[in-house]
Amino acid sequence: MALTKDTVELAGWEFANIPSFVGGLDTLLAADQIDESNTPRSSNVVLRQGRIEIDTGYTTLGSTVVGKPRLVYRFIKANGSAELILITNSTVYKWDSTAAEWQYISNGTSTTLTADANATDLTLTVADITGFADTERIAIVLDTGAQHQTTVNGTPNGSTITITDAMPSLATSGNVVLEAVALAGTDARQVDVVNMAAKDWMIFTNGVNKVYRYDKTDIQVLSNLPSSGNTICRSLAVFVNHLVLLYTTEGGTAYPQRARWCDTGNPEEWAKGNASYRDLYEDAHPITSAMLLGPYLIVYKSRSIFRGTHVGSSDLLFSFEQTIPDRGAISVNAVVGDHSTHYVMDRKGIYAYKGGFAIDKKTFDKIHRLLFDTTDGELDPNSAEKGFMVFIEGSRELGFFYPSIGETSNNKFIRYGLVTKELLQRTLTHNVLGFGENVVAANQTWTSATGSWAGQVGKWNRRSATANAPTLLLCQDTANQVFEYDLLATDDSGTGIAFSFETKDFVSPNKDLRFDGFYFLIKGSTVLIEYSKDAGFSWSTLKSITPGVTYLEVTVFKQIVTRKIRFRFSGTGGGFGLGRMGFKYRDESKPVEE
Repeated sequence: MALTKDTVELAGWEFANIPSFVGGLDTLLAADQIDESNTPRSSNVVLRQGRIEIDTGYTTLGSTVVGKPRLVYRFIKANGSAELILITNSTVYKWDSTAAEWQYISNGTSTTLTADANATDLTLTVADITGFADTERIAIVLDTGAQHQTTVNGTPNGSTITITDAMPSLATSGNVVLEAVALAGTDARQVDVVNMAAKDWMIFTNGVNKVYRYDKTDIQVLSNLPSSGNTICRSLAVFVNHLVLLYTTEGGTAYPQRARWCDTGNPEEWAKGNASYRDLYEDAHPITSAMLLGPYLIVYKSRSIFRGTHVGSSDLLFSFEQTIPDRGAISVNAVVGDHSTHYVMDRKGIYAYKGGFAIDKKTFDKIHRLLFDTTDGELDPNSAEKGFMVFIEGSRELGFFYPSIGETSNNKFIRYGLVTKELLQRTLTHNVLGFGENVVAANQTWTSATGSWAGQVGKWNRRSATANAPTLLLCQDTANQVFEYDLLATDDSGTGIAFSFETKDFVSPNKDLRFDGFYFLIKGSTVLIEYSKDAGFSWSTLKSITPGVTYLEVTVFKQIVTRKIRFRFSGTGGGFGLGRMGFKYRDESKPVEE
């Protein structure tokens, strides 16, 4: 039997013990060849201290928004404070923690009320109607601090603006009325954002509209862009105090290989000083993304990589050289990392890049088999560009969000431990198109926790429940909702998390074995334990158990005769965990002669 190191004899029986499950998914070997600590197939579980446990879920962050949410960016300002900015396909918001809502940011058009607007009112009396027009999205600041978000109903006249949705409560004379930003983003183009520290601005592109800047007050098109302002780009970077636009469309003409930069420290000067551009014509592949790596700006094309170096001379500000001719990035958000290593996804797989003339793809062989294998890979090739990568800071993990076969947006993600090398898979209850980062607003206390005492995850003094602990934000595809994956929630926005974990196939190649007793250190409200004799094609029930909210030693007696067996643990929610397992067996037949 392929299990010897933890096997002992017991009065004619042998006892096999699997002390922990620390290996994660192993997709490279057959299920009877992987290590006992690995799994050939699992969903919605994570590893905690050598034990398999159900993953945490996510909660809603605010109400639904206008347009599909695409990216949430934590804009760190020069004074050290931060704003959480949400860019959708249709507009831009910032998070107001006091009102607990996403609030429109002005496009530069605003006015004030000159008379109170009371609950149920459909008209506003304002100081100035200039810039407001029929059907435009506006917000009225209520006395509560919340916004009443609605649209203009008809052409404003004199000092009156008629609104589509009645006022919910009082807005006193003097309160602000603002017009929201109007974007025309599409699902096919991802959003890219940079912080231009020289100006204390956030600058972003959605690949469809012109480049925008947010100056902490309003959002407007970046001034003085090339081609009389008619310039769009696919990606952005800030390199040695220069804003760099990549894959530009200037005056209606596309330049897929172009990197164009502004004058030093001035993203509104593109014709004077040392503003210039470079077309990376060493190959014809289009630029998809760019990110700093140590002293370099790494420019990713769809099938090649270029390294940008700051030269600084009057006739050569930046130098670009091709370093990798056959690997690139699949999309804007398919690159993640820090100043020493990038982790990148392209159509061939996932790899690490350190800025030289080679890549490391061996580290990610398990992921390649799961996603990119020609026969068994799960990644849908028609929607692959919608995939993205995130870095999960607290656990030193990479997250790869992707659409599985037949999906048009990301319904799964895999997490890979950079330290532990563990690989696990998560199926999302809601498909997502984008992501973001946030921090926990305040310490979780006994009174602020939601759900039952039994349903809480982890220790009360754990880092994930502490103010300023990092969280991951997910942008839903269909219902225009932002979720917060905070490592605390016990379900996916009200939907129970369905979990499944399978063991390897334990095999006796030349004789039958009789199994008699099965032993588990396990927890959970309801856990279905099954066994399979045919490598997971069909399953029989071993027992459905209710061990409870703390780990309990559970014994199940059942006589099973087989040469091959694997086990599956499944259920929905309930705080599932599996610490270890074992089983008792003996020879049932003599070995078959070779």
